[in-house]
Amino acid sequence: KRVELSFFGPIMQSIKNFFLILLLGTIWGLAYVFLKTAALDLQPGMQVTFRLLISSGFLALIFIRPKHIKDIKENFKPLMLLGLINFGIPFPLIALAAHSANAGTMAVLNGIAPLITLIIAVNFFALESNKFQIFGLVIGFFGLLIFTGYNSFHGDLFPLFLCLLATVLFGLSNNFFGQLRHINRFVLAILPLFFGAIFSTPLTIYELTIGAPNNFTFNSVGSVMMLGIICTGIGMTGWIYLLKKTSVIVASTPTYLVPVTGMIFGYWILSEPITFTMMLGTLLILLGVWIANYFDPRLK
Repeated sequence: KRVELSFFGPIMQSIKNFFLILLLGTIWGLAYVFLKTAALDLQPGMQVTFRLLISSGFLALIFIRPKHIKDIKENFKPLMLLGLINFGIPFPLIALAAHSANAGTMAVLNGIAPLITLIIAVNFFALESNKFQIFGLVIGFFGLLIFTGYNSFHGDLFPLFLCLLATVLFGLSNNFFGQLRHINRFVLAILPLFFGAIFSTPLTIYELTIGAPNNFTFNSVGSVMMLGIICTGIGMTGWIYLLKKTSVIVASTPTYLVPVTGMIFGYWILSEPITFTMMLGTLLILLGVWIANYFDPRLK
């Protein structure tokens, strides 16, 4: 009986992780819908600062308690660094790129994050991996390329560079998050969000000083609220839970599912067609994510 339990334990955890990855992919996919809406009326700095303030404030009111103060004091500096490289720099870059880069291009460049996470983890953090997990990441990325299509990958070089730089920072910060698993999950989720808001504030101030227009419409404010509460706040909490159960490589795979979410909502809300290549790409993405998750060394 103990042998059976030890065998099925990792399998059940793998299944739970897979469904959490699907949920996170859905939540993060919604973020790009809200980003595009907010970008019509709000400047990048204004978007990011209020998004991060809303998410950190929302989570802090619910989860932070006096018992967490010790964790905050002992890990103040690394949490501040995470706020800079995971939110303070890449979020404004993505918000700025969203003004001109198309969704397909952003999805592909963002989809490189698991591979960058893997490269950094293996070479600089001595993370244990295996050929099956690497194979899963490659299949997932290949599925992403098929899903978006070659024709979608175009645009000015500058926004493409911004997206790529943000993705590299995400890959780096994923590994730093992995080194801080011992911290309380709510502290690990909330403090970097708060510091990210602080680091993005100078950009917001600069936008205000040069008179960059911000139109606080119902759609723009509502989009930033949804970005803060659902996509960033709830999404970050779920991601930290996943990170504590898996490797940083598996925790980075929800980015593969972002365009799939766009396809589902596009069909449901806008009656947009679903093509054969989209379906094939989706199957490969799901297969790749499952393989990377199932063969995660942390589950063995």
